[in-house]
Amino acid sequence: MPRAGVRLTKSRARAKSAFEGLSSERGIAWRVADSLSLRSFLDLELTESAPDHSTLSRTRRLIDVETHEAVFAWVLERLSEAGLVVGKNKKTSNKEWQSPQDPDAKIAKMKDGRTHLAHKAEHGVDMDTGAILSATVQDASDGDTTTLPETLIMAAEQVEAVQPEGAGVEEVVADKG
Repeated sequence: MPRAGVRLTKSRARAKSAFEGLSSERGIAWRVADSLSLRSFLDLELTESAPDHSTLSRTRRLIDVETHEAVFAWVLERLSEAGLVVGKNKKTSNKEWQSPQDPDAKIAKMKDGRTHLAHKAEHGVDMDTGAILSATVQDASDGDTTTLPETLIMAAEQVEAVQPEGAGVEEVVADKG
């Protein structure tokens, strides 16, 4: 069984990763190994190895949902006590949020449930060969039914350009979105 300090370091790493938007264990492990301030926050000496991604992943899986919820509630209470949770004036629309680095980015809900300011990349693929026929970047707030025509038109134009005498795009397959 790991020492209590080791468990605390891994828990702190997971908590800090949420604040920095790191969603993968590999990203967390790399960030911990690379950052002196994060190593200090985690009480890691310069000569100590940072937890690797497999250790972080295993630790996360061993903690039950109730414990995750209890830790989240505890952190939220500390933030509230420090005056960092106001509970009103939340920005929830693309009219209210804008990235200073990328003003075209839109609020997007990711597959894991989190939200980010982002774009949506779409691609058309030849289902027989896996060759990418088209790639487009769309507003993240637009649904697939809105953005699919542009991607399909580009795919058809690309196929036409390389096979002018061919049959062109004959069939379209899409996911559920």
